[in-house]
Amino acid sequence: NGPEELEKFDEPFPVKEYRLIDQEKRRARSYIIKKQVEEASHYLCEFNHDHQTFIVNKTDHQYMEGHHAIPLFKQDSFQNSLDVYANVVCLCPICHRLLHYGRQSDKEVVLNKIYHDRGERLAKCGIYLSRSEFVKIACR
Repeated sequence: NGPEELEKFDEPFPVKEYRLIDQEKRRARSYIIKKQVEEASHYLCEFNHDHQTFIVNKTDHQYMEGHHAIPLFKQDSFQNSLDVYANVVCLCPICHRLLHYGRQSDKEVVLNKIYHDRGERLAKCGIYLSRSEFVKIACR
């Protein structure tokens, strides 16, 4: 099972409802998608497979994190759900935090690779963005 196995699920999905989490209104997200993306990526950072973390005791796999390339708080700008396989990327914690807190120029390097790898899959899910639009939206 590799990333290509998940591509068969790349199609538009309806937008999920809001739900109250920690007194804050947030979009519901699928933890199954996150887990399956990590598994399909063989617990390797999709930006750089050489990035190493620690082994998780419960799973015996390298620790990785699922990241919505286009953030869920941008959902109102899209007709189809952003909580889809094509929009969730397996990243090491360093790359993940970089995308949340790093410098614009450093984020753009990672996001350009993500778009290169995922742009066509996003389009299959009804999420149509040019590279520059993707980078602008994904930079938060």
